[in-house]
Amino acid sequence: MVATFEMPPEIEKQDVHISFQRGRLVLTWVAVEMIEYEEEQGMVYRERFERSHHRTIPLPEGTKVC
Repeated sequence: MVATFEMPPEIEKQDVHISFQRGRLVLTWVAVEMIEYEEEQGMVYRERFERSHHRTIPLPEGTKVC
């Protein structure tokens, strides 16, 4: 069995976690976006947006994990 996933370009390979749980292939990753902007009087504002993603794919019965 081969599973291919198209990931968003901002996701690095090392940020994707793959596991096998009870006959399922589980992929998880977190996408973080930082926005920084400066307003009047020298104030700098930063916003951090974090999105968690989780994909679960059932595996055929008898699938062996190597």
